[in-house]
Amino acid sequence: MNKRALAILIGGLLAYGSANSKAAQIFVDDDHVQCPGAQYSSIQAAVTAANPGDTINVCSGTYNEQVTVNKKLNIQGFDANNMNQPVIKPNAVVANSTSTATGNPIAAIVLIDGVNGVNLSDLTVDGSTNGINGCAPTLVGVYYRNSSGNADSLAVRNIKLGQGLEGCQSGLGIFVQTGNGMQSKVNVTDSSVHDYQKNGITANEVGTNVNIKGNDVAGIGNTPNIAQNGIQVADGALGTVDSNFVLNNVYGNCTDQNNCGAASTNIVIDGSNNVKVTNNTVGNSQINIYYGGNNGEVTNNTVFQGRVFDGIDLVGDNNKANNNSVFDSDAEALYILGNKNQAKGNIINEAPVGIFIDSPSSGTQASDNHYYNTALDTSSAPAMATALMTKESITTSSQRSVTSSRP
Repeated sequence: MNKRALAILIGGLLAYGSANSKAAQIFVDDDHVQCPGAQYSSIQAAVTAANPGDTINVCSGTYNEQVTVNKKLNIQGFDANNMNQPVIKPNAVVANSTSTATGNPIAAIVLIDGVNGVNLSDLTVDGSTNGINGCAPTLVGVYYRNSSGNADSLAVRNIKLGQGLEGCQSGLGIFVQTGNGMQSKVNVTDSSVHDYQKNGITANEVGTNVNIKGNDVAGIGNTPNIAQNGIQVADGALGTVDSNFVLNNVYGNCTDQNNCGAASTNIVIDGSNNVKVTNNTVGNSQINIYYGGNNGEVTNNTVFQGRVFDGIDLVGDNNKANNNSVFDSDAEALYILGNKNQAKGNIINEAPVGIFIDSPSSGTQASDNHYYNTALDTSSAPAMATALMTKESITTSSQRSVTSSRP
C-alpha cells in the first residue's frame, strides 16, 4: 500500500470514527512515515485523547514510552506498507503502580489499571533498555491490575534487569493480579514471551481468572542466578493453561535431588484450586508441571526432560493426571503427594520410577498406565525404601521447593 492510498484509508477510517463515536479509529505513528495521516506520534497521547471503546492503531516504529491505560480501548498493531512491527521500548522505566498483594512498587511498560475491556494485540513490548538499577521496583512487561481484557498475539521480550541484578526476583513478562475484592478476567493467547528474568506469564490472587492458551514461553535456559518459571497460576487465582509450548526454565544450582534449595518449573500451579492444565508441550526444567492445589486436572500434556526432579507433580487432593505422555525424567515421571488423586492412561517412557506415591497419601488410583524403560513402574514410600537399598540408580526426595513469584 503506497502512502497516498494509506492516507485515503486512514481518512476514511477517521471519517467513520467521527460518525460513530462509539468506535472511533485513532492512528499512531512515531515518525509519520508508515502512516503519514496519523493523528499522534505517541501511544500514551492517543490513549489520553481516546474515548472508551475506541480503537488505537499503532503503526510500525519504536515507541520510547511507558503506557498506562485506564479506559476501555482496543490497542493494536497496524499493517502499513508491508510493515507491522510496533515496538514499545522505553528508556528509564520508572515505578508506575504497586502490587495488590504487598504494596511493593511495580514498573510496568504497559499498565492496564482498574478497567475492563482493554484488548491488546499485535504489539511488541521490549524491556531491553529499561535502565532499572536495583531489585526494586519489580519490572513487568504487561500488567493487568484489577482489569480485564485480551492480550493476543503479543511479543514480550527482554523483561530482565542488567548485569549484577540477575538474581533479583524481578522481571515478569505478562502479569495479571487482583486485589481489594475486585475481579480480573484476562485471556492471554497466541503470544511469544521470552528472555524474562523470573516468570513468563503470571496470574496471582483471588479474583483473578485467566485463560492462557496457545502461547510460546521460553526461559533463558540453565542459569545459576534465579529459579525461573514459565507459566504460573497462584494464590487463589483460577483459570486454564491450555495448548502452550513452555521450555527451558532451569535453575543451574539445582543439580542434585537431595541438595536443591529451589527448583524451576515450566508450569506451576501453587496455592490455587480447580485449575486445568491441558494439551501443553513442556520440556527441560527441574519440574515440568507442578500442581500444588486441589481439584485440578493435568491432562493430555506432552512432557519431556524432567531435569533432577519430575515430569509432573501432584501435591494436593482430588487431582487428576490423566492421558499425559511423559518422557525422560531424572526422578519420577509422575510424583503424587495427597489424597484421592488419580493417575490414569499415562504413557511413561524412561524414568527411574514411573509413578511414585509419597507418604502420607491415601486413596490414590493409578490404573491403565503404560510404562516403558522404567526401573520401577508404580511405587509407594515403603516400597521405595526397599528399592533404594537395592537399586543405586533410583533416588527420590520430597524436597521440591518451587519458587513462585509473589511481587
